[in-house]
Amino acid sequence: QSHDSRIRIVDYKFSGGLGARTDEPDPLSDALQGRRLQPPLYSLMSSLSLPSESGQTVLSHPSIHSVEFRYIRPLNDDPLGFTFFASSVWGTPVGDQLLRTIHCWVQGMRAGQFFVLPGAYCRGCHWSAACRFQHHPSWVRAYELPLAKEFRQVRKQRAKHE
Repeated sequence: QSHDSRIRIVDYKFSGGLGARTDEPDPLSDALQGRRLQPPLYSLMSSLSLPSESGQTVLSHPSIHSVEFRYIRPLNDDPLGFTFFASSVWGTPVGDQLLRTIHCWVQGMRAGQFFVLPGAYCRGCHWSAACRFQHHPSWVRAYELPLAKEFRQVRKQRAKHE
């Protein structure tokens, strides 16, 4: 009898408000658009290796089978929600597409290119004052930097099916 060493990560999200969304996000589509990268980044953790002080890998990571988000909304009509990100996506063309998206975002951060991507969602955001989406220099960066333009295009991409 073989021992299954795969891991399932479960992340619980809580919302105490009445106005919370009742439909569940699509973790793969959202990640491809750079909106929610937490599930794929959790999923990629199994491919990381931790070197010891001598430089040798000390941990052999079991593979991560899936990442699940459980939404707890006690004040909504449907108080429990669920989304699922399967790690098996990494062996597909969509997984390659997702890796390119993640690479694009990481390269931008490494280059020190931080900018807002204003959208309709800014109107209802509690943090809009902190991101300065109405600040003119921030707005110019969001619309004029070549990398910002590329990221706006990423926000429009969909999964390419075989």
